[in-house]
Amino acid sequence: MVADYSLIASLLSQASAAHAVYERTTLKGVRDKAWPDWYAAYLVEHGVADLINYAVTAAQLSRLLAEYDREYTHQKPDEDWPNYYARRIAAIFGR
Repeated sequence: MVADYSLIASLLSQASAAHAVYERTTLKGVRDKAWPDWYAAYLVEHGVADLINYAVTAAQLSRLLAEYDREYTHQKPDEDWPNYYARRIAAIFGR
């Protein structure tokens, strides 16, 4: 199991910053409704598999990110979303 999910959370934060630029420049300020796909591709491209020691696909991650977003929005936990998502990713894929 991945003991320290802070690296995954950091990668998620980097993806968030890059996605904000993508929405602002490429989408001309339009909210990206397909954001889980974009984030998942970014995470795979930037080495999330090395952090979790599992060859996860963008499709797998996209489904999980959408699920975590629904949970996070509904539950409103006391942690920021990158840590919440990272903890969940580490729990599923960490060995």
